[in-house]
Amino acid sequence: MAAALLAATSCSEHWTPPTGSEGSLALGSMTVDVKENANVVVSSGSRAGADVNSFTVRIFDKTGAVAGEWTYGQMPEIVPLEATDGYVVKVESHEVEKAAWDKPYYYGESKSFAIEKNKITEVGTIVAAFSSLKVTVEFGDDLKAMLGDDVKVVIEANDEGLITFTNKEVEAGNAAYFEVVEGSTTMAAHFTGSVNGVLIDDIVPFTGIKAGEHRIVRYGVKVGPEPDKPTGSINPGDFVLDTDVVEVDVNGNVTIVDDPKLDDSDRPGQEDPVTPPGPGPDVPDVPDVPGDDNAIVFTKGGENENLDLDRVNVVTENFGDVIINIDAEKGISVLEVSIITTSENFEITIADFGLNKPFDLANPGDLAETLESLSLPYGPAVKGKTNVPFDITGFMTMLMPFPGDHNFQLRVVDMAGNENSMTLKLKVN
Repeated sequence: MAAALLAATSCSEHWTPPTGSEGSLALGSMTVDVKENANVVVSSGSRAGADVNSFTVRIFDKTGAVAGEWTYGQMPEIVPLEATDGYVVKVESHEVEKAAWDKPYYYGESKSFAIEKNKITEVGTIVAAFSSLKVTVEFGDDLKAMLGDDVKVVIEANDEGLITFTNKEVEAGNAAYFEVVEGSTTMAAHFTGSVNGVLIDDIVPFTGIKAGEHRIVRYGVKVGPEPDKPTGSINPGDFVLDTDVVEVDVNGNVTIVDDPKLDDSDRPGQEDPVTPPGPGPDVPDVPDVPGDDNAIVFTKGGENENLDLDRVNVVTENFGDVIINIDAEKGISVLEVSIITTSENFEITIADFGLNKPFDLANPGDLAETLESLSLPYGPAVKGKTNVPFDITGFMTMLMPFPGDHNFQLRVVDMAGNENSMTLKLKVN
């Protein structure tokens, strides 16, 4: 007890021992270290650490309730708490946002600890690690000379976060920061604008997103004879726009995590290699060749027990939801839908929407507004995604006045070139 009192006195001359069923937590001796991608760049060492003074410090009890909250710069030296176990101290730089410019998010927490009656518990050091996804965009020198003023790159992550890079943000080296959401590990880069006078519109997905990463989306260009189109590249005639991404992880390791597989000698910064590099431990394997039967799978979604993907479904007024789950582990490149009907009147109806011929939900073009009005997924909600629910429940009301057979043919192609198709058969009597 004497040792505890001596320690308490060093923190606060006005501390008095708690009574009853309380103990104390010594926050005055707690320090916060900030861990960036490669190493610890801010170590406060004391309460004077200006970089962490605005961080929020919260104490949680074992029920998850907040037992105390302050900014780091205004924490009390000693906090009386009920003597029990299961306490945790959590530190964060700010409330995390889905997407924001130049606003990295840091988070850390202590191990679970107990408060003992009439004793002081020390917290020690908490490491607040970089916990969001950092994204920057780079244009190769050859490409810069070909870019129009309308060029932009939209980065989408965590299903809701969107940031648009124009030439201005790219040249300035601005960084976008995204919340990393559990279960959402795909990022999409959507390039639009004119290159050498040709309008380009292309989406490239990148998977395996984790907290603490810095992903650099790099665009290069190859001018010359038309090569075969590799996955992840677009060919507008006499040049190829090449996209890859570099990952800088929390340990400072650099990895090429997605590669369109152009000849390595044609990549920016790789003009004169001695020999083509081998795959190496940090380069991903070449994607599966087309024809992988398990790469794209269709399954019944929703809760409608009446829906059968293998038979004709007779649609009635209370038929229920109509949802097909599409799983494509390599990311969806094309989701083409063809509506085949024996009802001339229904064909006239869908023609008014422009849906009487095959349309691609991943690349909707002028149909984007129509698809949105029908609550169908399209564009970034489909392109590059590994799971998409094809939900046409809203079509059922439209179908009911038109007796006949109405088949929805789905053709899906993934980013590796694998393809699979199915037909959903509906009938109105």
